[in-house]
Amino acid sequence: MDESSIYTRIAQKYIHLIAIYSPTAAEVLEEIRVAYGPHAACAGANAVNQLRHCRDRTDETHWKRLCARLMEDYPEGLPLLERVIDCCFSDDPPSLLSH
Repeated sequence: MDESSIYTRIAQKYIHLIAIYSPTAAEVLEEIRVAYGPHAACAGANAVNQLRHCRDRTDETHWKRLCARLMEDYPEGLPLLERVIDCCFSDDPPSLLSH
């Protein structure tokens, strides 16, 4: 199995898991995958996951820097990632961000 197919499978799993909490966020992550590839979708999903664990302990500026760092290879995808995060908060913030 080549590296791109591994990232494709991982991205699909991440997108599926995020869809449980936020279907809209999952749709935007899919846009990232289509536009920038599965590695970018994995990076975006990783940023969302990191946000889940640090949001209560950090301010908005910090998590935006974190997202930018995780998406540094895909800076043009950062606006889409910000949409993913906004969707996560508006669709179902307590269940997505609690852990």
